[in-house]
Amino acid sequence: MNFLLEFTSKPKFLRILYIRGTIDRIPCWVQSLTHLFLIELWWINLPSDEIYGVLCKLPSLSKIILGRRCCSDDKLVARTTFKFPLLNELFLLPDEGTPQVFGFEEGAMPKLENLIMNFQEKKRILDGIEHLKRLEEVRLHGCKNNVLHSAVGQLKAVNMSRHRSDRFKIIHSDVQ
Repeated sequence: MNFLLEFTSKPKFLRILYIRGTIDRIPCWVQSLTHLFLIELWWINLPSDEIYGVLCKLPSLSKIILGRRCCSDDKLVARTTFKFPLLNELFLLPDEGTPQVFGFEEGAMPKLENLIMNFQEKKRILDGIEHLKRLEEVRLHGCKNNVLHSAVGQLKAVNMSRHRSDRFKIIHSDVQ
């Protein structure tokens, strides 16, 4: 997908962008896409800060889908400095491999309302869910196993620590 790095004219009014394949970095021109509201990344295999560090600068971005092998790090962390002004939906759809930890630092993704995540056989950890203050719904999909059960338990514990009016809905679908 490195041919995308060579673009000289920026697709100024682009609203949806899919990148599916390995690439050395997210193209510089992506940061200038002020109308982009959805980005979907699969198999790009980039570091966590490269992914979120670029995407957080997109003023209209409201939905991110991160698929298989999008991140080369063991942890995919939304840092405090990554504000994401309009982001309200985040899909984390990993399969085998990295990342294993999905983290949210305090102040990161302040408007995130919906988190959708696949849990397969691999152990996955959600860290910092308590920092997502506007979270309304978390959907977990995966095989019925201890990993999914543990994640649901963790979410319930976080939910119970919140004021009743700030609790989020937990939906999980078990595939046998």
